[in-house]
Amino acid sequence: GASLGTGNTGASSAGAGGAGRVVDINARARLQAAEEYAELVTAVHVHKEMLFDYGHSLEKEREQLKKATSTARFVGLGMPKLYEDEAFTKERDAAKVRSLQRDADAGLGEK
Repeated sequence: GASLGTGNTGASSAGAGGAGRVVDINARARLQAAEEYAELVTAVHVHKEMLFDYGHSLEKEREQLKKATSTARFVGLGMPKLYEDEAFTKERDAAKVRSLQRDADAGLGEK
């Protein structure tokens, strides 16, 4: 922490007091490393739980959609189709063909 940046490492102190400060600094560094490791373990555990919860909710959503589709079919209805359903795709392709035909006709008329 802040006490580590004082510039006095204890090496200039005379006798056993200087050695005590070096040990104190090493103990603080080990304590800080232990605290950071504990935070990492906690974060990994929380992350693992979040992944499980998120994956579980996706599976639950899929099951609900499957059940709703089955129920709709049972009563003679269908689930809403995606935006790009078969009718849309056919109309889009027909429009492309018409556009290409117009371009081809325009090119033949200019010759």
